[in-house]
Amino acid sequence: MMFYVNRIAVVFFLALVLSGCNISIVSGGARCTTVDNRDIDGSFGTRDVYRIDTGRETRIGYSQFGRQVLHSECAPARTTYRATETLYEWLEFGQPIEEDGILSLRFYTANSRTNLNATRKVRPGIATEEFSDKSLSSSSTPTMRKAIFLGEFPFDRIEVVSDFDFDNVKQVSATIGTTSKTKRWNDNTQQYDCVYTSPTSTRIDNGCENEDSLDDQFLDQSAPLVEYFDALSGSFRYNTNESTYQRQLNLY
Repeated sequence: MMFYVNRIAVVFFLALVLSGCNISIVSGGARCTTVDNRDIDGSFGTRDVYRIDTGRETRIGYSQFGRQVLHSECAPARTTYRATETLYEWLEFGQPIEEDGILSLRFYTANSRTNLNATRKVRPGIATEEFSDKSLSSSSTPTMRKAIFLGEFPFDRIEVVSDFDFDNVKQVSATIGTTSKTKRWNDNTQQYDCVYTSPTSTRIDNGCENEDSLDDQFLDQSAPLVEYFDALSGSFRYNTNESTYQRQLNLY
């Protein structure tokens, strides 16, 4: 039986060893350990999927043209470490993909709590970015605090928050160009107030009593916005325990 040897991959592997990087070949199943060459360049055989640790990053992928292409079907392909945060990103064949509906997930510490920041591809009706938090060292479900929508045409951005950074603010805002509308809950009056801002004027509408006419005046369309608060009460489709992703990395 003849075995195919990728000489470029071998040279690349040796160069990394000499540079001081910590490299390991995954010991899991074939789906994790190798990638089919036909999906890369159309050739026969497979090539190894391996892990590189640089201290600041953990990268998983295969060799092509003397470099590592980020790729993993079993773990985040790139993990970036900073002082108080860790960022997990999913890629296959060097391209970002969504795993359990997200492109990336960042864990960081703020306000003495574990915070999560998830990102997605831009699409209508789905939050592009989410922020949540939970107590330190907790495996409980986080509380969603903020969601950003970038695919809600004709709006450039819709942002909904509820007690984000523990500021007791519950509001949703929409922006079209340089004009914006903010609908904020007023605990004193137990109703929403609307604020409209443009480059030439600002209008406060207590109780949003003139919401329909001011929507037309400032935004040229109706923008109720309240339904976006639903984004803060839905369930999490992705795993919110960082230990899960560390276990996946430990497969390599």
